[in-house]
This record gives sequence, structure tokens and C-alpha cells, in this order.
Amino acid sequence: LSFAAVVAILVYGPAVRRRERAPSVARTAIELSFLCWAVSTPIVVQHFGRLTVYGAAATLVTAPLATVIVATGLAGAAMVAAGLDGCGGMLFTLGAWAAEWLLRAAHGFASLPGAELRVIAPGPVVAAAAALAPFSLLVSGRMRRAAVLGTVGVIAVAAATAARERYREDVLDV
Repeated sequence: LSFAAVVAILVYGPAVRRRERAPSVARTAIELSFLCWAVSTPIVVQHFGRLTVYGAAATLVTAPLATVIVATGLAGAAMVAAGLDGCGGMLFTLGAWAAEWLLRAAHGFASLPGAELRVIAPGPVVAAAAALAPFSLLVSGRMRRAAVLGTVGVIAVAAATAARERYREDVLDV
């Protein structure tokens, strides 16, 4: 999941710079949260059979907290390594507070009505195609329509094939 999200972030940056010179921070954060959710959701659905409805919103809220956790953890470790245990301990405490708030936010999103839907795993081909689908939206110029239509076509054919295999008469257990 992290690998898929990092690839999405790395692909998104140059695509947004081609689109506009100075994108707003809020717009970029919203787009990145949605993109990371859209890329990782098919993988989650394939492996766990669950769809998180509020994933993009949760990412948008918790990403700053995760940044604080990582930064204070790294800085705290550097302080401890440099012999400044007291300073490192304060940074670890700050990181622990941020982690507590992140967990509260995650529990809050998870407790919302309809936060998680149980779904049938679509199969690895459909999941892979669906995970790649958001990248087709980042293609610019004349190739964008072809990329989007090609991705939708691959998902449709793979989904139809998976459905046919899943519901074949000779393997149904009724």
C-alpha cells in the first residue's frame, strides 16, 4: 500500500507542475489524499474484501499528524544519539501526542456510518487495473482520453472475465 501511494505521489508532482505553475496547498493536499486513496483502495479490496468510504478524508486529516510523528521520531533519535536524552525525550513525547490524536481521528472516521463496506474481491487483474486507473487521469494532452478509455476497457474486460469465472455453471455450489 505504501509503495502504491508513494508511486502516486511521485507521478502526481510532475503532472501537477505541467498543469499549473503554483498549485494551492489546499488543492494539492485534497488531490493527493484522493489519489493515494484511489490507488490503494483496489489493493485493500482485493486482499481484505473491504472498501473504506472515508479513506481520502481520513488521509487528509491524519497526514499532518503522521508528518509530526515521523519528524519528531527522527529528530528525537538524532538527539538521543548526540547525547541529548532530555531533548530527545521531549520530541518523543510530542510524537506520542501526535500519534494519540492520529489514532483518535482514525477511530472517529472508522465509527462513522457506512465507513466500511464488505465487498467481493474483484480478482488480481481487476485490482491491478483499478489501482493503475487514477494514473490515466494524470496523462495530459491528446493521450488523456486514450489512457482513460484504455484503462476503463481493461477493467471492464477483466471484471467480466472474473465474473464469468466466478459464476460458471460447472463450479457453482448450490
